[in-house]
Amino acid sequence: MTGETFINNKDISTYYGARLIETSFDNLLLPAPRKTYVENKSRLDPGKQVFVSNSQPDERTVQLTFDIVGTSITDYLTKFDALVAELNIGEVALKVVPLKTIYNLYTESYMSLSTGIGITEGKLLVKLNEPNPTDRTAL
Repeated sequence: MTGETFINNKDISTYYGARLIETSFDNLLLPAPRKTYVENKSRLDPGKQVFVSNSQPDERTVQLTFDIVGTSITDYLTKFDALVAELNIGEVALKVVPLKTIYNLYTESYMSLSTGIGITEGKLLVKLNEPNPTDRTAL
């Protein structure tokens, strides 16, 4: 699906023969967890005080699954290697047009790879970190 998803301004469909599978969109839309609230447990008061004002989002981990398709084993491996090389840069500006957002992520690790029959298609599961969920650009 050309023009849908970009990594560092490169269309993943055009450059890597890839697309994000739908559960990846769900993972991107999921709200970030909240930072732990400030608490005070005084011996002078029953229970504890919880200060909820100025609640802030915490960093979050996002798992994305890329479906990579090649026309041959060589084409698939070339596209796979190019995608991994781009992710290995570390800093990933992920532009997702259907979600109208650019996410600023960092590559943490590769979780799994499953290839189809003939090694011309595969799914790559990648774990990324979003250090500041408010640091996004709306499209």
